Amino acid sequence: MESGMDHKAAISRRRFLQLCGSVLAGASIVGVSGILLHKRWGASAEALPSSPYRLVSSFRTPGDVEALTLVGDRLLVAISDRVYTYDRLGNLLESRLRQAAGEPVASTHSPGITYTDEGVYCTEGESRRLLLDGEALGDARAVRGIQVSRDKVFVASRNLVSTFQYDKALAAKTACAGCGVDCPFA
Repeated sequence: MESGMDHKAAISRRRFLQLCGSVLAGASIVGVSGILLHKRWGASAEALPSSPYRLVSSFRTPGDVEALTLVGDRLLVAISDRVYTYDRLGNLLESRLRQAAGEPVASTHSPGITYTDEGVYCTEGESRRLLLDGEALGDARAVRGIQVSRDKVFVASRNLVSTFQYDKALAAKTACAGCGVDCPFA
């Protein structure tokens, strides 16, 4: 009994080259199509920012932030039993016991700001626009406080306080471009 494997089908050199050429041509078409599709849709989606803010600075705190409050040009950061006062650039100005601080430091968020696990949003009436996405925040679930002042957003999470600056060029490429509200954050 002979198996089908023992028979070798004879194929001409011309037919072999035609088959190989067809396989190469098909693979080339698929490869080029994939590249063109990625350039058309994939790359453009990656290039478009979702946030009108860009990270301009951040600074580490000596422990996990429990609360963040903005008072004038100073950031009050509550950590355990102490309150640390920083300027807007992240320079430590003062550290004192929490009871002696004299000012209540609680987890507050600027009016019109909400946040979820996906990011930070401005809410004006029924509309909700993304200000900072989860990628910008790192872990949005770790956010301890958000403060907005003029064109800056200050975000405290774990042992980090980050400053984001409103960027008009970025805003023109985001959902903010179509917003008809006179933005209090711009």
